[in-house]
Amino acid sequence: MNDCQRFAFSHPITRVAPRAIKPEFHLSSRINEINATSTLILYGSFDGEPPLWFSLVMVLNDEGALLCLSDLSEQGFKSFVAFGLDMLDGVGEDDRKIVTGSAIHIFKNLSKEESDSPGGKAKLPARPAVSRVSR
Repeated sequence: MNDCQRFAFSHPITRVAPRAIKPEFHLSSRINEINATSTLILYGSFDGEPPLWFSLVMVLNDEGALLCLSDLSEQGFKSFVAFGLDMLDGVGEDDRKIVTGSAIHIFKNLSKEESDSPGGKAKLPARPAVSRVSR
């Protein structure tokens, strides 16, 4: 695990610890000259389901407002998906689910080793992901 992954794993998102909604936990980046904000999260479980890894990538204009993913070129879109996948590299199972809408959401199940450790045993329901960042 890298430092970002270790931090997410030791601070899972639950109802009592919703750090993902705080802008200071988002990383600002430029990918192919386009602004993005991203975060890596370990969600606590939902109704007894196991916790999971989640990376969120939002594409922003120069003023920090959310851009529509459909405005990106195919190559630009693939670059942002690859960025989200890179955040999850080396953690979780090999399976992954990519969901797009206003942002890129990538989910991975925890590995057996991660599930058996203290961070993987988070049992409180998680809060929903943010869809925009306030500035």
